Amino acid sequence: MEFLRRHWPVVVLLVATLLPVLPGLFSGKTIGPFDQVAQFAPWHRPAPKDTSWNVLQVDGVLQFYPWRKLALQAWGRGELPLWNPYQLCGTPLLANSQSGGLYPPHILFGVARVPTGLAVVLLAWFHLAVASLGARALALRLGANEVGGLLAGLLFGLSPFMLAWLPLASVPSTVAWAPWCLAGVLRLFQTRAWQATVPWLALPVGMTMLAGHLQFAAYVLLATFLFAVAMAFAHAVGKKPGSGRALLYGSASLALGVAISAGHLLPVLSYSQTSHRRQAPSGEGWKAYSAGALTPIELAGVAFPSAVGTPDGRIPGYEEPLTNYWPAYLKPGANYAEGALMLGPLVCLLFGLRRKEVTPEMGALAAVAGLGLLVAMGPGSLPLYFGVPGWAATGSPGRALVIPLLALSVLIGTAWPGGIDPGRTKRTLAGLALLAVVTLAVVANVPRLASWLPGLDMSAIVSADALRAIVGQVLATSLLLGVGLALLFGLDPRKSGPLADGRLRAGLTALVLALVFRAQTPGVVFGEPLDSAAPESPPAGRVAFVNRGWGLLVPPPRALAPPNTAVFLSRYDVGGYDSLLNVETVNWLKEVDGGQDPAPSENGNMMFVKPSFEPAKLMESGVTEVWSGERLPQLATEPETREGTLVYRLPGPGRVSRAAGTAQVVSDSATETVVRTDGRGPLVLRDRNLPGWTATVDGRPVPIAAGFWRQVDLPDSAKTVVFRYWPPGLATGLPVSIAAWTLTAALVVLGSRRRRELEKDSNRGPAQL
Repeated sequence: MEFLRRHWPVVVLLVATLLPVLPGLFSGKTIGPFDQVAQFAPWHRPAPKDTSWNVLQVDGVLQFYPWRKLALQAWGRGELPLWNPYQLCGTPLLANSQSGGLYPPHILFGVARVPTGLAVVLLAWFHLAVASLGARALALRLGANEVGGLLAGLLFGLSPFMLAWLPLASVPSTVAWAPWCLAGVLRLFQTRAWQATVPWLALPVGMTMLAGHLQFAAYVLLATFLFAVAMAFAHAVGKKPGSGRALLYGSASLALGVAISAGHLLPVLSYSQTSHRRQAPSGEGWKAYSAGALTPIELAGVAFPSAVGTPDGRIPGYEEPLTNYWPAYLKPGANYAEGALMLGPLVCLLFGLRRKEVTPEMGALAAVAGLGLLVAMGPGSLPLYFGVPGWAATGSPGRALVIPLLALSVLIGTAWPGGIDPGRTKRTLAGLALLAVVTLAVVANVPRLASWLPGLDMSAIVSADALRAIVGQVLATSLLLGVGLALLFGLDPRKSGPLADGRLRAGLTALVLALVFRAQTPGVVFGEPLDSAAPESPPAGRVAFVNRGWGLLVPPPRALAPPNTAVFLSRYDVGGYDSLLNVETVNWLKEVDGGQDPAPSENGNMMFVKPSFEPAKLMESGVTEVWSGERLPQLATEPETREGTLVYRLPGPGRVSRAAGTAQVVSDSATETVVRTDGRGPLVLRDRNLPGWTATVDGRPVPIAAGFWRQVDLPDSAKTVVFRYWPPGLATGLPVSIAAWTLTAALVVLGSRRRRELEKDSNRGPAQL
């Protein structure tokens, strides 16, 4: 009980962040719209009837779940997760970054052999809790009391942004550490002992980089840098000493944090040099890049989130599963998660009722919020696009909205020490009403969104949905907020009893606030994993799934085993879907597709085998089986039919071949491929020959011939060929990471001792000092 009495805000945050993922703990389901993917071959399950197609969240099934599965399984076998043998004729796993292969929580869950589906759920809870506790810690350092810190944690950790991105696991994994980075900056300016400050900024920076999503990591580091500069400026204006020292130690902290992630970062940077997305900044490129920036119309849901629709909501009265998130019809590629700067009426009310007491630290954080919004809206991204190497290859600049979201969540929490100003109630309520009217006016003037929706007046549908959402949110918020404020400020008509206890009132208030905020956030999508039992031995050949395109607003018709789902089937696929693709692999697939771009127009990172493929090129890729939803005239053989899907056999050599003798792949792992063979002469393994691969024949090193595939020459006595992979950059990065972790641990120990010494000195009287 003593623990609960002292740490009740932490307990509340742990429980509150568990609620969104609770359905996945005991149901056998995991996070992600697996039902949307299961409608395709080879599963052929009924399409979901109650939810719309969400192309961004489907990536959680096609990319993030397979990457987690491969990484966790590798650690469970005691291997480093270096290589993915199933996709794109073999492709790097660690070096694609978003697999998070060296991220400590992934290592822990992998070594413990936690099933992938359950691990995804537990990791989601962990990162929601980390984000909430970090926002609370930052608010407390800015002067908030316990209730204010709790509110800041709820606003950020349970924000629509965090929940909508949960299926794309590397995003919440990365941004969860953002508040801890900013809290580490505050430590630099508030603590005298550098040993006690450097590791507490270096650690979250390192975890941010290791989590995998380098674009969001860049935004976190940008916010950290801007906050440090703003704090130094505020100290200079206030003539406070120590800003130079803080910036110096801050630079050391950032360097140490990057060093912690060197084992992950250096292989990624090395592999990115061959990326198909690598490009120099240009005017035309900036035009395409800035098209992903947040538009004013997407901000219509800031005060009333449901006014713009919901992630899985459907347009009523229409057969196709079209989303009711209407900005998607105005801006191609717009998605709820990428526009989720949604605070809700509760936050707007609290912001309006706050007392006007702003410290320099709060002003610095507010400046960071403004700059972050400027980046997300486009203009602030211009110097980054043209000035930072590699920035031109990143995704939508609108994702920088995580910066203002975090800053505003924490600033709301810092208002609590001053309480609320009852004199501002009328003006605040009037302002909220004005926001509701403006939001409705914006929504009502949305043009007819798509003439290809026959018989539907989208403007009328959107306006009616928005009106219901706004009225419902205002009523629910007003009622629950009134109860919460009554508890908080002791407006108990009995003036006695349990509600007279301040701690209980604060706890009940926190519960009410959590319920209010949870009511306005989107639900988390769960589904049954599509994993199949692995075959006893690796299949002899690859499979090609023929697809024409993808879908932004509706599921692609007659799609077959979308890219990366071959991982679920333990099959080898010539196509795939990755955030970093080797340009030579892309060019090869272009040849396979008869000169067509293997990527669909909707997504440049997906690699399809299209109906125009050349059979000879497929066979050269080791393909022995072709799946298609339509007849393929370039194939002379008759297909067999499997549950409505045509399956053609190709007389190709398969993955491994010999001019004379036999050869068979007997095992594949995240670090090596083992082939059993006999006789002498060349052996060809039709897996990508990328830098980092070496070979041994019966334990003796042999060179791999230069070329697209891996080829070695065998002596007469050859029995076993082992191909091993060690990505470029890892040999340097791994020792640097180990050294950085060791140094950080030492600084934590030294810092705790130094902090105790400073506390002892501060408690001495003048005579002792």
